[in-house]
Amino acid sequence: MSGYTLLRNPYSFTQTRGGSLLDEASRGSANLEFIASSGGSATLPVIGETLKDRDFYDGNAANVTYGYIQVKSIKESPYGIVSNVEKFKYVVSYNSNDTIQNEFMDFVSNLQPISMDNPANWRYVNLISDGTPPTTGATFTGNVNQPLTRIITVGNFKQRKIVLAANLQFFFEEYQKLTGKLNLEEIYVFELSSSQGIKFTQGQVLTGALENGNKNEEGNYVFEVRFEYKIINSKNGTKTDDITKNDWQYVLAPVAGGDAGFYAPIQLVIDTINTPINKPWIYEYTATTNFTTFLERDFLIEV
Repeated sequence: MSGYTLLRNPYSFTQTRGGSLLDEASRGSANLEFIASSGGSATLPVIGETLKDRDFYDGNAANVTYGYIQVKSIKESPYGIVSNVEKFKYVVSYNSNDTIQNEFMDFVSNLQPISMDNPANWRYVNLISDGTPPTTGATFTGNVNQPLTRIITVGNFKQRKIVLAANLQFFFEEYQKLTGKLNLEEIYVFELSSSQGIKFTQGQVLTGALENGNKNEEGNYVFEVRFEYKIINSKNGTKTDDITKNDWQYVLAPVAGGDAGFYAPIQLVIDTINTPINKPWIYEYTATTNFTTFLERDFLIEV
């Protein structure tokens, strides 16, 4: 069927996964606008039709067919009056069904108070000046024998995964590799690339709950994976460096005979003083690349 002309400028294409812009296996979205035209040579797309490159809709031969990006909606709206006849514009919206661009992330941040009782080596002083510590000769009085509270940042982000029915077990096995564990390498979320997006350093993200699991109209299952994060951004117990990674391993502790503050509990071999076991931490880490592989994986391709 002919009789439509592509408005060239409003042709937009956003690639979220794939190699070059000409990669036919790309994932992403597009918006095309057409008007009815007596001299038009384009066919108005229909729901479910795959996206073609710009040349195809301009009346030339198609160079690229994006097989995973399909028409999801068509909107008709008034465009103008030509020879006393009202003309309409058709906005055709394309999208792929994979996990990344379907409401990819829901990002939440909160403040969490944490406290410790009777912290070691803490004393009271009646005045500080400009935020600097009092001098050695200042008057210190009384041990701090009450809870001290600190505020840290915690939150979560959710990633939506759309899973082919045949991939349900594979998806759950991949999720099980991560759940309750920390990221071993730094990861980027939202943009899902090696150097763009919101960056979390090692040990700041813990894989949490698996939610929903509803079956959509296409027979696929829609899950949301919740990732919990913690950011301390404060000095550790020895007051040397800010804690900028492995935040989930630290607790606020009143260390006996030492400086109270953030410390990482560590488990030792039985009957030893200072020999840690093989995996001594509160939380284990995922194997290298497991985190980023899961974030980027498309579970709509049968494995």
